[in-house]
Amino acid sequence: MKRTLFEIVADDDRFRWRLVADGNEVAQSPETYRSPKRVRRAISALRHAEVVDTTADEFRTIALPVTEFDLVDGVDPLIVGERLTRRKRRQRTGVQAQSAARAAALKVRAADHVAIAEDLKTVARVKDAVAGALREEAALHAVRGVALADDADARAASEKSAIAAELEADAATKRAAADVLEEFAESEAVTAAQADDEAGGGTSRP
Repeated sequence: MKRTLFEIVADDDRFRWRLVADGNEVAQSPETYRSPKRVRRAISALRHAEVVDTTADEFRTIALPVTEFDLVDGVDPLIVGERLTRRKRRQRTGVQAQSAARAAALKVRAADHVAIAEDLKTVARVKDAVAGALREEAALHAVRGVALADDADARAASEKSAIAAELEADAATKRAAADVLEEFAESEAVTAAQADDEAGGGTSRP
């Protein structure tokens, strides 16, 4: 459990108090006092005041009831223990923040995958179009080669058909890769929506 200590420290020939949370000073008295006794009196007055907890996720004032103070043997400070409800609330806030960050990262990745998939599909469509044009040219060369008994046309038909086949195979590979990326994006979007729910960010899904 985190502890907050009021410590009495010497300041030249005078004294002051400081508020320490887990070894870090978060506040100190605005004035100094002539004796430790006067400092203890000032600290006691804080029992009925509010202290700003700068160690929380957001600056806020917290009440410090008398029942939360204990004297420490051999030392001058007073200790205020963190309430269990506050600790649970802070832990829950931390988990929600992590879930929100995870959801945001997943949404970015999903959007990137969708964009890449669209690019791959565009390239595949272009390759299919070029392959289609080559096949038409190959068909014309084949017809002319047969009609004219021209070996050059026959070779041209064969070469263009081979190039068209390569382009079509490459286009099919890119479409398959695009499908995989879209599946990834869909899965990431679902996981992001679940993380949003954990963070309290809503239940909307794409």
